[in-house]
Amino acid sequence: GRVLHDFFEMESYRLMGLLSFPVAKQLLPVVTQMENQLQAITKAIADGEEPELTQSKLNQVAEALEDAIASSHFRFSATRAYAEMMTRRLKNLHEEAFEGFASFTEFMERRISPAFATVESVRNRLQELSSHLQRTSELLRTRIEMNLLKQNQHRKGPVYYLLLNYLSTIQLPPLPFFVPLQLFLHR
Repeated sequence: GRVLHDFFEMESYRLMGLLSFPVAKQLLPVVTQMENQLQAITKAIADGEEPELTQSKLNQVAEALEDAIASSHFRFSATRAYAEMMTRRLKNLHEEAFEGFASFTEFMERRISPAFATVESVRNRLQELSSHLQRTSELLRTRIEMNLLKQNQHRKGPVYYLLLNYLSTIQLPPLPFFVPLQLFLHR
């Protein structure tokens, strides 16, 4: 009776875990499109495209990415948990292999591994895309700051520019003493 109960539980875990497979399949082309867009944005930053236009494109990708993560996070996390529970139950069966026949564990793993791997792959790609988006955003911010420095160089004297260059190379601690200095430098 206990073994039969475990079989039913494993089937339930398998079915519950596979609920995210259609979500992952649906997100695959969306993730690929976002990766391509982010690559194009990074190239546009390197080519010196107008920062406002680039920021607009970056915001669109960020919104789409956050929507994809928000809509899939719960389901993907549940799939991971169900896969772990099912794997644990399969190991607890303590099967004996018959020559020439696949064990129940091998049979189940062959059937569900590709779906679980697809879900995990999409989940990982979303996380990597999020990291890439953050790095691209920092790159754009650096580009904008460099443009502002060039503009300020013409308005202020060379001493101001040298001071700004020097201060940008050191890390200022976030103390109240440095706040007015930092505000002055970012004007």
